[in-house]
Amino acid sequence: MTFPIKQPCHLIDPNQDGEWYCKFSNKLFLKFDKDDSGKVKQMQLHQIIPMMKQADSVKTDEAVPAKFKHYLGKYLLAQAQDNFEVLYLDSSLAIYDPLAKKTIKLQPPDENGRWLDEYNKNTTFFSFDDEGNVTQMNIDSNSRFRRGEPVAFIIEKIIKESGIEDGIKKYHELKAKLSDEYFFSESSFNALGYRLINTQKFSQAIEIFKLNVEAYPESWNVYDSLGDAYMKNGDTELSVTNYRKSVKINPDNENGKKFLEKLEAEK
Repeated sequence: MTFPIKQPCHLIDPNQDGEWYCKFSNKLFLKFDKDDSGKVKQMQLHQIIPMMKQADSVKTDEAVPAKFKHYLGKYLLAQAQDNFEVLYLDSSLAIYDPLAKKTIKLQPPDENGRWLDEYNKNTTFFSFDDEGNVTQMNIDSNSRFRRGEPVAFIIEKIIKESGIEDGIKKYHELKAKLSDEYFFSESSFNALGYRLINTQKFSQAIEIFKLNVEAYPESWNVYDSLGDAYMKNGDTELSVTNYRKSVKINPDNENGKKFLEKLEAEK
């Protein structure tokens, strides 16, 4: 969860934690991850999103341990005029996100009172008044950007210029070199596959999604995307096979379950 930045961000010199804050906002800062030689490998963009606690939203539940009770309740996200809700779930806290329409579990807090989410991505921390009452929830939304050029962009250009076979060949060449000048990611190749689908190049999309399946065999999403491409291409059996794999990995995959039901009913 992030909100668009509509002006240049002039940075203040980094603090002792290596955080480069924007001059116009103390809720926006950058951090840079380096390898053992000191070379920058990745940039992190942190956006602190504050939400005021709604005073009348707390529900009393005797089953909730006392140490969690003062966090529970609804918090207003002013930008969206919607309430996030902090819940007690599976012996810890969780947040219901009305924008994503899902509940995100939080891991136990660290020594600084920061709660990392179940995806090891965003961090939540709370503000208190002088009496120790929770007044605000703050979500540190962390977006990571690898340094270098996405390989998917290189492959897409080659596919347009000389076809899918040359694109696949280049993919394997770059994969073997593993240079710091470019990087591979599941999401960038997934996006490339759907760009091909949107231009009716279904067979090319299938080949791109197959590369993602090979690279990320534990990801439910790569099988779901391959299932989509096979379905668009009229390959029902292969579509069903991949949707089944996706739903097996992630039983909550509603897209996969919907198309599985549809395709199996048409057999």
